[in-house]
Amino acid sequence: MNKQQFLNSGLLEQFVLGLTSPEEDKIVQQYLHKFPELNNELNALHQAMDQYALQHAIPPPKSQYPAEAYDANAYVSDSHYRFNWSLLTTIVLAFLSFYLFRNNQHQQKDILQIEAEHAALKTYCQTSQDKVQAQLLMLDKIQHPHTQSIVLAGTEIAPAHFAVAHWNPTLKEGWLDPTKLPILPKGKQYQVWADINGEMISIALIPPNSRELISIAYMDNAESINITEEALGGADHPNVDLLMANATL
Repeated sequence: MNKQQFLNSGLLEQFVLGLTSPEEDKIVQQYLHKFPELNNELNALHQAMDQYALQHAIPPPKSQYPAEAYDANAYVSDSHYRFNWSLLTTIVLAFLSFYLFRNNQHQQKDILQIEAEHAALKTYCQTSQDKVQAQLLMLDKIQHPHTQSIVLAGTEIAPAHFAVAHWNPTLKEGWLDPTKLPILPKGKQYQVWADINGEMISIALIPPNSRELISIAYMDNAESINITEEALGGADHPNVDLLMANATL
C-alpha cells in the first residue's frame, strides 16, 4: 500500500496506543523509515495522547500528602500516566474516533474527486455527442440533391494536394473538406475566400491543421472559391502568393 493507504489503515494510531502486533510494528517502522515525514504524524499523535493523559490523570487524595507538600500539577507531571481501565478505554475510543474522523475526511475528498471526474467526463461525452450530431447533420445536407461538390485543385505551390467544397444554392450553405491540404507550420492557418466581382471576400478560417469538415459562408454571386495560407487569425486581404487551391463555380 502507498503512504495514503497506510495512513487510512489506522495502523499508526494503533501503534501509538500499543495495540499493534509485532508484525504490525515492523510494518509501521518500515513506513516510518520509507516516509520520514510520517514521523511528524507520529509525534502529533504522541503529543495528543500526552495532552489527553495530563488532562485526565488521577491524582491521589490530598489526605495522603501534607497540605504544604501537595501540588496536583507536580503530581500529574511526575506520575504522567496513572490511568485506570476506564480511562484507557476512553483514550482508545478517542483515538478511534479521531481515526474514523480523519478516514471519513479522506473518503469525502475521494468522493468529491470522483464527482468532479464524473462531471468532467459527462461534459466531455456531451461535447463529443454534440460534435458528432453536428457532423451527421452536415453530412445529411451534403447529400441534399441540390448540393454541388467542387474539387479545389492544388496550385503550383501544392500540386499534389486539393480540397473539396460542397455548395448548396437552395439551402444557401457551404462546407469544405480540408483534409487533403498540406500540414501548415505553427502560427499559420488556411483562409477561404469567395471571388465576387473581382473582390475576395473571406468566407471561413480553417482551424490549424483541421481534419474535419467545416462550414463556410455561402455567397450567391461567388465566381470561385480560393484557399490561401495566412498567419494565425487570418487576414483582411488574401496572400495571393500563397494561394494553395482554388476552383471556379
